[in-house]
Amino acid sequence: VGGAACGLATVLLTRAGEGLLCQQAAQFTVAAAFASRVACPAVAFALAVPEQYQESVHTLKAVMLLSNFMSAAVGEVLRDFAGAPLETLFDISAVGQALSLAFAAALPEEEAPEAEEADEAEAAAAVERGDAADGEFDLSSSEEEDHSRPPDGTPLAAATSARGTADAAAAPPPLLPQAGQQQSGAAAVIEGSLGALLADLRALLRLRCIVWWTAWALWMNPVHGLAMTYWQALVRSKHILSDHNGTLLASMYLVAAFFTFASGNAVSLQRRTSAIIVASVLGAGLLLMQVVEESRQWPIYFWLLLYQCLFEVTTAISTFQVGAEVTQLSTKAGPSSPGATAACRPAEPIAAANGGVSPPRRMSMLRGSSNGSAVRQTARLTALFSATAIASNANENVILWVVNRWRSMDVRFFALGSCLVTCSVALGAAWCAEEWASRRAACGRGSCMAEKACCERLAAPLLLQEPSID
Repeated sequence: VGGAACGLATVLLTRAGEGLLCQQAAQFTVAAAFASRVACPAVAFALAVPEQYQESVHTLKAVMLLSNFMSAAVGEVLRDFAGAPLETLFDISAVGQALSLAFAAALPEEEAPEAEEADEAEAAAAVERGDAADGEFDLSSSEEEDHSRPPDGTPLAAATSARGTADAAAAPPPLLPQAGQQQSGAAAVIEGSLGALLADLRALLRLRCIVWWTAWALWMNPVHGLAMTYWQALVRSKHILSDHNGTLLASMYLVAAFFTFASGNAVSLQRRTSAIIVASVLGAGLLLMQVVEESRQWPIYFWLLLYQCLFEVTTAISTFQVGAEVTQLSTKAGPSSPGATAACRPAEPIAAANGGVSPPRRMSMLRGSSNGSAVRQTARLTALFSATAIASNANENVILWVVNRWRSMDVRFFALGSCLVTCSVALGAAWCAEEWASRRAACGRGSCMAEKACCERLAAPLLLQEPSID
C-alpha cells in the first residue's frame, strides 16, 4: 500500500506540479516507491514452501519484467504511433497507479492466530527471564548440533526438558530481541535496536554464499544502472538517426521475462555459486565492450538485449540463493531441507539428496505455522536486501563520478565493460584460491585417515605374534 501510494504521488507531482519544489518532492516519492519493492522477494519466501522457492522467485521477477514490458510497449504505441502528448501518458499512468493502490488496500489482512499470540507471550516471558537468544544466527551445522549432548550421554532434549527449551530450539532465532530487553508481544518480533540489526547483518555476511553474491551486486548493479541510463545517449553518439529505443526497451523486458521464467526450474542453478558469478560478470563486461565496437543500430540493440537478459536472470538466481540461505538459518532447517542447502554449496539436486524421491510438500509459513516466524524471516531478508542496495547505490555514485570525467560515451561504456572484466578476473582468482584451500584441507583429512589405517595394519601382525601365557 505504501509503495502504491508513493507511486501515485510521484505521478501527480510530476503531472500537476509546477516549480522546482514539486519536482524535488517527486524524487523522494519515487525513491520510496522503488524501495518498497525490496520487500517483495522477502515476502515471496514467506509465502512459498521450501521446494518452490526457486520457482516463486523467478516467477515474481518475470511478472515485474512483464509489467515493465507492458508499460514500455503501451507508451511506445501511444507516443510514436498515436501521437499522444505527454500529459495524456501521465494521466493514464495516474489512473493505473490509483487502481494499484485500490487493489493493494483491498487485499485481506490475515489475522494473527491464537497460537502466534501464545508463542509471543512465551517469547516475552523468556526475554524477561533472560533465557532469550542473543539475536544472532547460529551458524553451526546440524552435525555439530547432533553431538551437543551432556557428558553422561543423556539426550539434549531430555536434559533440557525441565526448562522447556526443546520447543525453543526448534523455533527460529528472533531477529531483534536481545537478552535483558524488556519487550513483549509483537514488539519483541518487529521492534528492536540498531545493534541487533547490525549483529544479524554481520552474521549473514560471514556466510560464503552471501559474501559471493554481495561482491557480485556491488559491481553488477551499479554498472547495470549506469548502462541503462546512458545507452540511448550512446546510440545518439553513433549518429543513428532512426529512433526505435522504445521498441528495444520493451523487447528487453519481454525477452528477459521469458528467460527468467524459463530458468525457474533449472536444478543446475541451485548451486555452483562461484561459477555463475564469475561467468556472469565476465559475460556482462564483454557484452558492454562489444556494444562499443558496433556502429550499426540493430547489432547494438542485439548486444544490449543479451546484456539485459544476462543481468535479470542472474539477479533472480542471486535472490533465490541468498533467500534460501537466510531462510534455512531462520527456520533452523537441517542440511537435507529442500531448496535451502542446495543453493550455495556443492550439493546434489534436491531429489538426489533425498534418495531420488521428491521431498514432501510442506505447509506455507504464513498458513501452517506461526506468523511471527515469517515476520522475522521477512525482516532479515528485507534488511539484507536493503543494505546491499544502499551499498550498491553508493558504489554507483563513485563509479559515476569517475566516468563523468570522460566526455565520450564510447569511452564510458568501454570503461564500464573493462571494470567488469577486471572484477571477474579478481573473482576468478578468489574462486581458484578457495578451491585450492578446500582441496588441500580435504587432502589433509585424507592423509590423516590413511596414516591411521596404515598404523592399524602395522600393529595387527604384532598383536597376532604375541606369545601366549602357556
